Amino acid sequence: MCDLPHIFGTTRRQLIAKMAANRKDPAAKFYYFIDIDLYSRQIVSWDSGTQNNVDFGELKNGCYRVFLSKGQYNKLVKQLEEARA
Repeated sequence: MCDLPHIFGTTRRQLIAKMAANRKDPAAKFYYFIDIDLYSRQIVSWDSGTQNNVDFGELKNGCYRVFLSKGQYNKLVKQLEEARA
């Protein structure tokens, strides 16, 4: 394979290294979620974390975990914290 000449001031190897550095690490994926008690219709907890830190096990009977987008999660946490104050 031929080594391409400079493209926009960058060599082929530098382009490949830059693309690899920008690739997201799958272990760094963040999950945002709330846990809801379906019987009392109350939010039990809310949290976020990477795939390695989130417990994907079963919740206690009657609880359900809802995953949210980052924007939805931030708006919800803001509303909940304002309601507590």
